[in-house]
Amino acid sequence: MARRRFHYDCLATTQEPRWLKVFDRCHCELTSRRLEPGVDLRAELRKAASQFATEGWIIEDQGAEHWVGNFFMNRAGDRWFVAILPSEKPSAGHSAALSGKPP
Repeated sequence: MARRRFHYDCLATTQEPRWLKVFDRCHCELTSRRLEPGVDLRAELRKAASQFATEGWIIEDQGAEHWVGNFFMNRAGDRWFVAILPSEKPSAGHSAALSGKPP
């Protein structure tokens, strides 16, 4: 019997809020913006990429078919990570990394 792959669409419209977050190379959160329930998450991610591109950032893996709710961008030696996340708070791994304590 052939195995079926589960395709989870992390950018599907949801009735829960999401957050558009920007992290530096050390996983420190630089900005966070709440996205209201029902918003088009793909459009928000594209809008963020477009805005950063106009500010001189180079967006990596820009093709829509490759977007999985996040992207990396770089400018003048800085490399940042942009993601749409389901929680306002950092994950246990991120908060532990920032605090220096194990999760």
